[in-house]
Amino acid sequence: MGGINSDEQFNGVPDTMFRKLVAQLDLETLETGIALSSGWDYRSFQVDSFFRLYYVVSGKVDLQFSEQTMLITAGNFYLIPANIPFRYVQYEPLKHYWIHFRSSLLERLPEFRTLHVVPEVEVVEPLDKMKTFFELAGCSSSIENVMRLDILLRQLLIPFISKVNGNSDSSLMDSINVFSLILDYIEKNLHENISIPFLADMAHLPSLEFSAEFFKAFGLPPKQYLVQRRIDRAKVLLVCSDKTIKEIAAVVGYDNEFFFYRIFKKYTGLTPTEYRRRDNVCR
Repeated sequence: MGGINSDEQFNGVPDTMFRKLVAQLDLETLETGIALSSGWDYRSFQVDSFFRLYYVVSGKVDLQFSEQTMLITAGNFYLIPANIPFRYVQYEPLKHYWIHFRSSLLERLPEFRTLHVVPEVEVVEPLDKMKTFFELAGCSSSIENVMRLDILLRQLLIPFISKVNGNSDSSLMDSINVFSLILDYIEKNLHENISIPFLADMAHLPSLEFSAEFFKAFGLPPKQYLVQRRIDRAKVLLVCSDKTIKEIAAVVGYDNEFFFYRIFKKYTGLTPTEYRRRDNVCR
């Protein structure tokens, strides 16, 4: 009995960080549009829970963050991070296509907590993709169109995600999965006295091993990460609330207002009062 001849060929997909990132990438499109903005002479700080993807057709505007200012100009793609205070200072009327979306995974990646810019030359047919996305969103009731929107958004995000510091293995994504409950707990309990041994117990690891694995995943010791998240939350409250400095200190886990002053200045170079005054709070 003769054997079966076969010309079949196949290649396995390497188990890299990017493979796991793509498999776990959650995207929720909220809305999209075209804007011609001529009234942004000076806007107060704002903070939103979603990412903004901009493709600028014409005009220019300064996008100001607490530690960074970038000039937004025509012919480029911009990804504005979620949950980070920012404001606009306009120079010329800005015409741009925009998409607002959420992604809990991208929020967890340190690289997506700052503004990203990608020149047009690095994206295939960027304006056409944005136009198609806008048109599909107007008739997205069918499953086919919803899936096409998801595919388009993923294509548009490729040049941004490709800038993530991807290792040859999948250790980063594995660590994010392992620490997902830890990260969620920190975000929801910044007002509490969170100890590193308590977090290690949550992860079912000895404290030293927990700290080493956390540092490997996020580039920061867990204690420093916790302080940084508290400072980030305090920045939002300073520029977008009327809470007193003492109230803000308590909300982010510092019972001692004067210690909060010292730690805030250590991380930002400014006292909370100086930070609030400099950034012209929105009241």
